[in-house]
Amino acid sequence: MGKPLRIREFAALAGVTAKALRHYDRLGLLKPRRSETGYRLYGDADLARLEEIVALKFLGFPLRRIGRLLEGGPRPLADVLRTQRAALEGKRQMLDRAITAIEDAERLIASGATSNTAALRRLIEVIEMQNGSKAVERYFSDEAWKRMTQIGRRYRRPPRSRLSAAWRDLFHEVEGMLGEDPASDRAQEAGTRWVRLWESTTGGDTAVRSGLRAAWADRRNWPPALRRAWEGLRVEEVGGFMTRVLQARMKRSHEARMKKYYTSEAWAKKAALERPELTEAWKKLYRDVGEALEGDPRSKKALALARRWRRLAGLSTGGDRGIVKGAQKAWKDRPNWPLPARRHVEQSRLPEMAAWIGKAMRELRRR
Repeated sequence: MGKPLRIREFAALAGVTAKALRHYDRLGLLKPRRSETGYRLYGDADLARLEEIVALKFLGFPLRRIGRLLEGGPRPLADVLRTQRAALEGKRQMLDRAITAIEDAERLIASGATSNTAALRRLIEVIEMQNGSKAVERYFSDEAWKRMTQIGRRYRRPPRSRLSAAWRDLFHEVEGMLGEDPASDRAQEAGTRWVRLWESTTGGDTAVRSGLRAAWADRRNWPPALRRAWEGLRVEEVGGFMTRVLQARMKRSHEARMKKYYTSEAWAKKAALERPELTEAWKKLYRDVGEALEGDPRSKKALALARRWRRLAGLSTGGDRGIVKGAQKAWKDRPNWPLPARRHVEQSRLPEMAAWIGKAMRELRRR
């Protein structure tokens, strides 16, 4: 560029208005150096910065967000292009949905299957759903939302409506079996399809799962169009029933996995000893031990927990050596358990609890 240019010269060169440059200066987006008399002076670095601002503004980024994107000095071109591509992909997805909705409305009107008013009402619903999609985005990290849109592009038709229809169909089907045993074959088959649909919705991505769970938990605060999509469905009842179905599924899977560590005789004795109150007592003990992990395993509180542990272990095994031996074999082999089971063990801090309660047990035996 040579010598620095004053604002009107730089505006003419860059193809923008001097008013826009002053606005960018006030927002801190483009801060030229000043002459001794206070005039703005622009150089090559300012032109490169302005090109990034104009490109991002063209893509629809708000100016304040552009400021955040450009913080930290000049950005590599590859980073800027990646940002542009991600934004364009999001816009393309919205445009594809809008185009599909307009085509559907045109076909309906041409066939005489609906009135102009009904067709326009459907278009408005699609637009509202797009706005709802932006509202859901806030439950996701930027990277998780990007992966969510990539998952959606696997579907030729609008991904949100395709998946919503699949979920609504499954919800209606499950409504018809609310009074059944969650462990029944029919309920378990629905549970299998529920899990598969959940995997197709999330692509198996942990961050996407977390975002969807957060969005679903906050569904009472969704925009009206999104809430209306689930109106008429017995969401709470279906959700509660499917929770019990999946719990029964997990129990069945757990039993099939654990059975191999026991003799037939020991497994039959173990099954006969199982009672709901023992299961609840173990859950409470796990919670109490988890809260005490940072404490001294030789303390009075730790010894009281060790006594509870010893008592529950006695009730759960009946003192049968075959059951004890099977439980020890299962615990020792936990590195070979399926990934969900290993993840549950680690997230529940069971190894830490076992080590801590073991120290408390040894202290208890010494007394």
